[in-house]
Amino acid sequence: MARVKMPSLLEAIEKALPRDPRRRYRFFGYLAAYLSSIYGHRTGVLTRMHVKEVKEAVGDDERGYLINVMEHKNVRKFGPAQLYLEAEEYGWFRTWLRLRNRTVPTQLLFIFGPRRGEGHHPILSMAWVEMELKGTPSLMDIRTTVSTYESKTQNTSIQCV
Repeated sequence: MARVKMPSLLEAIEKALPRDPRRRYRFFGYLAAYLSSIYGHRTGVLTRMHVKEVKEAVGDDERGYLINVMEHKNVRKFGPAQLYLEAEEYGWFRTWLRLRNRTVPTQLLFIFGPRRGEGHHPILSMAWVEMELKGTPSLMDIRTTVSTYESKTQNTSIQCV
């Protein structure tokens, strides 16, 4: 649902008054729901991703793009968190970068909302309700689900040579 909705959300921001945060938060909510459902990153990876990191993504439209997020809970142990985006997904990021100059050009973070909290973010809640999905999950609930699924479906019989 979120993937299909992204272009119209960005179009609504472009047509809106320059400083209408509700449309911006809707876009962020859908984007957070989408990214956390795919990657299962902790809340901090999404809410601490900087504009500079998005602009410095490595890749191209053929192979996709890799964003390294340097500020997150486990950076000392695991290094930067990484988000891989297909060309269409990175296109949403590019469009937002272009639009943000009219709205919040001094904000260093790529995704932000009215308040931040570990494990729960109000912008995700707004999008979740609008998509008519059941329950009230936090980003941590989604992360746990994605992590559990990944660990159960990955081939763990790696042989050392």
